[in-house]
This record gives sequence, C-alpha cells and structure tokens, in this order.
Amino acid sequence: MKEICAEVNTYRRKMGYKPLSAGKIYKIREMAAEAFLSLYPDGNTGLVRNPYIANRMVGRAYLFSADRAAKLVRLGVRYKQPPGAGRRIGLRLKRRRKVAV
Repeated sequence: MKEICAEVNTYRRKMGYKPLSAGKIYKIREMAAEAFLSLYPDGNTGLVRNPYIANRMVGRAYLFSADRAAKLVRLGVRYKQPPGAGRRIGLRLKRRRKVAV
C-alpha cells in the first residue's frame, strides 16, 4: 500500500492535484471493494473475484498483483477531494475566531 500511495501521489502532483494520505488510499480501496460487492445483492459473485481485495497478506502487508495495483492507482489518481478537505495551513483559532496567519 505504501508503494501504491507513493505512485498515486506522484501522478497527482503531475496533474496539479493535492496528494492523498495513506489513510485516504485505504479508505478509497475499502469504498471500491464495497461498491463491487453492491453489484451482487444476493452475495453470489460466482467466479468473479473482487479486484480491490489484496491477493495475499504477509503479516500486516497487503500484496497486490500488478493489475489490481494499477486499478487502485487509477482510482486514487481520479479521486476528487471535496472542497475544503484536508488541513488548512495558516489558520488557527484565536479567541474563538479564525485568524489568518
């Protein structure tokens, strides 16, 4: 996941987008896996495997095949953050009101 996060942020910087945190990459992967499962309301996916779940786990590390990692990278690069998301650098609270620094 660290390598996927680094690759996503490399592409996002080239495109002029804000980089994503590792936690957000995990959340994007979780949302994509749940969206895939919602396509099969009866829970029977047949022979189709969820492309957003890791192939293996070694310890706490996820191991993805190249095509699954590429799908996650594409999702991360295309992810549109809502306006106002993330830290606001330069703002702090002073006497219960926002002050620009």
